[in-house]
Amino acid sequence: MEFSIEKKLELAKQMCNRDYSHTQYFSYIYPFTTENIVGYLPCFDFDGKSLLTVGSSCDQALNAILCGAKDITVFDICPFAREYYYLKKAAIMTLTINEYLMFLGSREICTLDNPFNLELYAKISRFLKEIN
Repeated sequence: MEFSIEKKLELAKQMCNRDYSHTQYFSYIYPFTTENIVGYLPCFDFDGKSLLTVGSSCDQALNAILCGAKDITVFDICPFAREYYYLKKAAIMTLTINEYLMFLGSREICTLDNPFNLELYAKISRFLKEIN
């Protein structure tokens, strides 16, 4: 199911106003993978290869890039998976590892109650405009 930008904006407004149920259209975007990608990545040769993978956290695609995959197709039921990929990419390119984990709300490092905080977002916003 492909959503227009207008529909995505409508859904985003509903989410911000808490007038939304994820079961209406799609499942959650997870901040980080729930699979053991460290366990299965060494089993594959990604170097120069093509890959089809699920979006969600985008960690599968981002780690495949690190492993040398050259052509990655991402699919997901959530219409915001593309935007989340851009957000993560911008964060990776501009934040320190601790800032990145805090921004995305990692349980291991985040002492903040507000992931996606404005201070860290301000650091990535210029780059985010360039990669989108």
